[in-house]
Amino acid sequence: MSSRPSLLLPLVLSLALLAACDSSEERAEAHFQSGIELFEAGDVDRALVELRNVLSLDARHMEARKLFADIIRDRGKWGEAYRNYTTLVEMYPSETELRIVLADMAVRMGRWDDAVYHGNRVITDAPDDPRVQVISAALDFRSAISRRDTAARRDAAGRTETLLASLDDPSLAREIVIDNLIRDKSYVDALVHVRAAIDDGVVTEEKFRTKLSLLGEIGDEAGFGAGLEQAVAAFPQQRDFADDLIGWYTDQGALDKAEAFLRDQAAVGGDTAEANQMRLIVFLREMRGEDAALEQLDRFVADGVNPALFGSIAAEIRFDAGDTAGAIMAMEALLDGAVRGRQTRDNKVSLARMLAAEGKVIEARQYVDEVLAQDVGHVEGLKIRAAWLIQDDRADDAIAALRAALDQAPLDAQAMTLMAEAHTRNGNRGLAGEMLSLAFEASGSKPEEALNYARFLAADGKDRTAEAIVRNALQVTPGDARLLSFLGQAYVARQDWMRAARIEGELRAQPTSEARDAAQALEVMRLNARQLSAEAIGFLEELTDRDGTNGAELAVVRAHFAARDYAAAERFIDAALSQDPDRPVMRYLKASLMAATGRSGPAREIYRALLEEDPTDDIVWRALYATELRDGTPETAAEVLEAALQALPDDKNLLWAKAGVLQDEGDIDGAIAVYETLYAANPASPVLANNLASLLSTYRDSPEDLERAFTVAKRLRGVSVPAFQDTYGWIAYRRGLIEEALAHLEPAAAALPDDPLVIFRLGMAYVADARDADALALFERALTLAGPDDPRAPFQTARNEVARIQSFMTGSDAN
Repeated sequence: MSSRPSLLLPLVLSLALLAACDSSEERAEAHFQSGIELFEAGDVDRALVELRNVLSLDARHMEARKLFADIIRDRGKWGEAYRNYTTLVEMYPSETELRIVLADMAVRMGRWDDAVYHGNRVITDAPDDPRVQVISAALDFRSAISRRDTAARRDAAGRTETLLASLDDPSLAREIVIDNLIRDKSYVDALVHVRAAIDDGVVTEEKFRTKLSLLGEIGDEAGFGAGLEQAVAAFPQQRDFADDLIGWYTDQGALDKAEAFLRDQAAVGGDTAEANQMRLIVFLREMRGEDAALEQLDRFVADGVNPALFGSIAAEIRFDAGDTAGAIMAMEALLDGAVRGRQTRDNKVSLARMLAAEGKVIEARQYVDEVLAQDVGHVEGLKIRAAWLIQDDRADDAIAALRAALDQAPLDAQAMTLMAEAHTRNGNRGLAGEMLSLAFEASGSKPEEALNYARFLAADGKDRTAEAIVRNALQVTPGDARLLSFLGQAYVARQDWMRAARIEGELRAQPTSEARDAAQALEVMRLNARQLSAEAIGFLEELTDRDGTNGAELAVVRAHFAARDYAAAERFIDAALSQDPDRPVMRYLKASLMAATGRSGPAREIYRALLEEDPTDDIVWRALYATELRDGTPETAAEVLEAALQALPDDKNLLWAKAGVLQDEGDIDGAIAVYETLYAANPASPVLANNLASLLSTYRDSPEDLERAFTVAKRLRGVSVPAFQDTYGWIAYRRGLIEEALAHLEPAAAALPDDPLVIFRLGMAYVADARDADALALFERALTLAGPDDPRAPFQTARNEVARIQSFMTGSDAN
């Protein structure tokens, strides 16, 4: 049977496709009608679902896409709405209504290329439509601004203003009018239109901010406050408005209103409850005092409102106030049976800080280890561990910990400051400076970070940059006494007397004792710097008469001493003692004066009498020791030092003196042991680091001791202090880093030309650099300075090197 092509199959397929097409359009229309009904019933979310179904079945359904775009635009999704209007215009380019909407949106969104393209089309197609006239005016307004054509700008705005009454939606027209009035500084008229826009339903954060800005410009304080209250009511979740309102209440002295507002906010539940409660606590602490904050915290805890958080804050406040034992007990009670979680980890770190401050470092470290075992990225735990690592001279490990912390909290200024300290310990001052700069920026120019960075810059001789940093910080925290004091001292140092006096005035105008003391100190510094000692003394004596403070009296005596007018100093002291013969401070000053003027015997008697009354007065012990050391006998001085250490075994100044005695006696191991004790108590001290590293590298030879010396001394690298250069340079020499050694030892020897040990060390570096002739001259000079009988090992080495070099030179000459 022959094969013939079937006509039935194409026909069936054709009918099926037609049926499918009809079915698709019918289903799209059904979804559209359902969407309309849902939209009119107020069920907008379900209406959007139906409209999306329409567009998935029929992308060219104009009514569905238009309604969909209208809805999402009203919901603030302007980007998605704009894309849908663009699609509609591309599909239906002759639909002027759609193009008007698109041109209007382009103007509002600042998409000026699109605005010009679609705007010109609708200006041609519908020139009499008020909406189109607004679009035309908007394009002219922007063009005039770009050309700085004031007359054209005002003309475009004037045309727009005449259209306001004829528009169903005058919001775009009002924006042009408002913008023009603000540019003309017609703030009152602009405010009228902003209020009209809000009354018309344009209730946006931006509109309220414009209103508040205008109220501020015209100085309407009452209106500004009312505007803030309206903004908070309109946008209760917007924290900026709430913070501004609290600040305004505070500035107006309406603390009760501020507190009532914060209490109302704190009582509201939801996601913001904890943040609002915290803001109440911060306000109470800053404005009402610690007791008010503690009372509220205790109330939260009693009411079961996040007791783990608020109980820990209360404990921290009590710890800072001096109730250390009670605070630690409270924190331990909070942790007893606490469930594992973020707040528990935070509380463990807080307890660790308390324990560490009380000297219970082992327990503190255990808590931090527990926290980091559970959460390796716990920022506060990493920071406290890094601080300990820095103290332990494990700077590299500290840097690793801080990098992990900054990965979690990139703008943590405290972590950056610790990182700077770790880099300083490693001798990387460049990196340290970068981190301090970042910390300053991340903190928002807060005083602490500003001073850290400014002091670092000043130490590197960048005084003007340091001053600029402090001035920037003062813009953020005006009147801060610490910042003003730094700036005032900088002005005195460069003899800018007018600015220094202005800073004094700013400090003196403040009510705090801190500011007053800073102003007094700055004035004395300024007067002395100008060699107006008599005027400075007169000023200090006036302070003494007015305030009767020990600080002012001490300053008077110091000023007399600086002027070498010992008779005047004694008259001042005697006058004070005639009023109160038992005052310890004035008796001490009397003894100091006697010791300075060759009357050591009576001075000793006064010192010893003072020590019988108070054997823990370290200043008097040091004064008696210095007097015995200068005018007595070494044996008596040693007895005084031992007695002082029995009374004050941990006093760092007495221990420092003990280390010096041991070193002079040749007991290097004993001196090193004392310096190790001092260094463990204050590992941030570069002077202690220098002394310990110097002894270790000079008098010990084991690889372990040399490595310890290098670890301690790394922070001295690149620091232009001669003693530090000498120590680090010598350690670099011993580690075989000759180029780095010379870079430090040469400037040290130039600055300390009479120190035989420094000269010897540079000589040894020259030997290592194959510069025997230069080394010989240095060795000979070092031996001359030390004397022929100095038994110390470095000078015996110098003698051997002199003999070796001279022998070599003699042999070379003979050849």
